[in-house]
Amino acid sequence: VLSGPLWVRNPKLFFNHFVESIFVLNKCTAHPIYISASRQGDGGSGIAVGFDGIDLDGPTGEVKRRRMYDFLLSKLSDEEKIGVTARLTKEVLGSAIDNNGDLSKVCQGQPPNHESSPKRLLSAWNVLTDTFYVLTNKAIKVGRVQDDLESAALDDPNLPNPSRQVTLAKNRLMSKISLKHLMEIVLPILCTLKVKLQASCSPLLKELMSYLLEIFRNYKSEVKEFLANDPTLLQEIEYDARQYASQQ
Repeated sequence: VLSGPLWVRNPKLFFNHFVESIFVLNKCTAHPIYISASRQGDGGSGIAVGFDGIDLDGPTGEVKRRRMYDFLLSKLSDEEKIGVTARLTKEVLGSAIDNNGDLSKVCQGQPPNHESSPKRLLSAWNVLTDTFYVLTNKAIKVGRVQDDLESAALDDPNLPNPSRQVTLAKNRLMSKISLKHLMEIVLPILCTLKVKLQASCSPLLKELMSYLLEIFRNYKSEVKEFLANDPTLLQEIEYDARQYASQQ
């Protein structure tokens, strides 16, 4: 149903609700994004849309949640992947940097205990781990990962030459836009959140480092250039990259 007539009628459906889906699937009911999502589609009546039938939160639902994210990512265009990356970084990871809210609280120490911690904190923790899962997912990558597609476009005898050039030009443009977003939006937030997670010895640091170091490995020269005026932070990342690599 989702990938059939519904998606054809509303091709922006998955993009428009991707971030909201993470909060809904994890039943992170206290967060404004969940509250906003629950009110969508009420036709202005003020009557909330119920999500009671969704039971995918917690560790037992993790596999199914991530299958859902994989499916949603498979339906996104490159432009939409860039937009989802920006929203997840700013609205989820950015919120975790603040000193209030559940996303911030679960960054200040060990993960919530499933037996004794409030359910809202467990939900917030899973929102963050799911967010890192999506951001490090191969399916969300654009730009350099398009090399295979570019090669296929060049080799496809059925594709007219002008169409090949348009395809290659679009892929390169998406690569530049993606890189710009990574350097100007994603990297600063990751570096700030890294400091917070380090201070509290949070286990989330491992997941953040996986993402940060992936960016560094893929765009080493660009990251070095971006951090040229902050050599201390660059040295930290390079050191962390060596340390992290040696532990794998």
